[in-house]
Amino acid sequence: MSRQTLILAAKALVSAALVAFLVHRVEFGPLLRRFEQIQLSWLVLAIAVFLGQLLLTGWRYALIGRAIKAALPTREAIRLVLIGQFFSQTLPSAIGGDAVRAYMTTRHGIGWGRAVSAVLCDRGVAMIVLMVLSTATIPIFLARIADPLARSFTPVPALLVLAGFGVLILGNDERLTRIGRWRIAKPFCVLVADLRRIVFGAPESRTIIPLSIVVHAGVIASVWLLGRALRLDIAVLDCLVLVPPIVVATLLPVSIAGWGIREGAMVFGFALVGVSEADALALSVAIGLAQIVAGLPGGLLWLLRKPAT
Repeated sequence: MSRQTLILAAKALVSAALVAFLVHRVEFGPLLRRFEQIQLSWLVLAIAVFLGQLLLTGWRYALIGRAIKAALPTREAIRLVLIGQFFSQTLPSAIGGDAVRAYMTTRHGIGWGRAVSAVLCDRGVAMIVLMVLSTATIPIFLARIADPLARSFTPVPALLVLAGFGVLILGNDERLTRIGRWRIAKPFCVLVADLRRIVFGAPESRTIIPLSIVVHAGVIASVWLLGRALRLDIAVLDCLVLVPPIVVATLLPVSIAGWGIREGAMVFGFALVGVSEADALALSVAIGLAQIVAGLPGGLLWLLRKPAT
């Protein structure tokens, strides 16, 4: 059995175990009633926002590539992001959407090193902005959440932001060149140098950072819209403070497309604002299914791609 197969099997086991645990805890009657009462207009709007967020992510990927000398036409960058969404959500595999995106980037005459760095920088910028947003919403979180355990974790985003910007600020060219002499550290140094260029130096930064904020706002809005589709009483501010840390949790590469991890985080997080376990689980499942639907155009683009020459 190959290493990739073992990794996929382990992720599937984690997802299945977490979902089984939640299913055992949650009453199915209320959950199913939420889906029976779903409002299609809000559902369609939520999926449209998901798709819009993917298009903006593709634009950001093009700008990041331009900033680190791995330039792709904007239209092609959007196409690769949509295909990556298909592989990571609609067709989960051991390959993964990011790996597919990097591979297809190399087909445009961009070396493997630059292609991988472009994908990782795209993820890195998204994570940096996500942590900054989480830090900015700490006062709102503290005002709305009374649970002592949850409140004890509020400094974490701020600490991560400080650590991340500390690495970027201290990682000047001289230090990175010195550390990069160690072969094992060279890929890390290249990535830090590229992120420094994107965040601090590239002209594209003036568009990349605001664009990333809009992308995350789209994710938060789509969760709220799905809540409306399921007739859940969820405030926009609740989504603003809870969705970013839930997104961070789903990025952990330990499950299939975030399934199981997302459900657990949603049930725990939204319980803090009085949402029942069944309703939070219904919302989480709706998010997963909406992301699958949003990935279908990428599948079509994959089927229509030109064969490698």
